[in-house]
Amino acid sequence: MIEHDTWGVILDRTREDELDTEYSIFTWDLGKVRAKAISVRKPAARLAGHLEPGTLSRLRLVQRVTDGNFRIAESLMEEKTKDPRAIRAMIFADQMTALLQADISLFGFLKDLATGSFTGSEALSYRKILSIIGLDPSEAVCANCGSKEIAYFLPQDIMFLCHKCLSEKKQSIG
Repeated sequence: MIEHDTWGVILDRTREDELDTEYSIFTWDLGKVRAKAISVRKPAARLAGHLEPGTLSRLRLVQRVTDGNFRIAESLMEEKTKDPRAIRAMIFADQMTALLQADISLFGFLKDLATGSFTGSEALSYRKILSIIGLDPSEAVCANCGSKEIAYFLPQDIMFLCHKCLSEKKQSIG
């Protein structure tokens, strides 16, 4: 087993079973990892409060050598945001990033969201995330018509659209 002592921002969580939960965590040195917390849903679990989405925590992650899976051994919460806009931006960052791709700039921005240091709008936080990962909206054009008047980003298709083309896309879908 390999131990990693690191800082991480809890991006999202998914329930595994009645007691276990899997977390998506963006760390400063490993990038995004998925780590399992065992028995975290028990009433007396010590880790539960330190692993809420939007939390900046000091973590001790244990990685199995055989399969590379991570488990959360310890967590100490440093700061936590209660701003739902910041948490939605973190979930967006989780959707847009690959596993084990370290990015100090993205970690720094996610840390600013968790600590409340970033005071911009939700739209601005999405634009900042896109810019950091290399999809700068200021240089984008509409994927359908080539217009520079970008209004939307569709994560599932990884494309920018203007108002007109988004309306047409919605009508064609249903």
